Amino acid sequence: MAKWPYNTTQWQKVRRDKLRSDPLCQYCPPGRARPATQVDHERAVAAGGDPFAWANLRSSCQACHSRKT
Repeated sequence: MAKWPYNTTQWQKVRRDKLRSDPLCQYCPPGRARPATQVDHERAVAAGGDPFAWANLRSSCQACHSRKT
């Protein structure tokens, strides 16, 4: 099972809402954005980033998320 916060109902709702609000990757270059399938924390939770703060979240495609993390 995934570790906190990813195993919470709150995270599932925030993740779903973020992908609905921003369905394209926010890291892809303009004109080349792919559909987002991941939600990334701008500041990592392990580094003190708020896991549920909208301002700390970015919609991301798998390729960009893998590159960043």
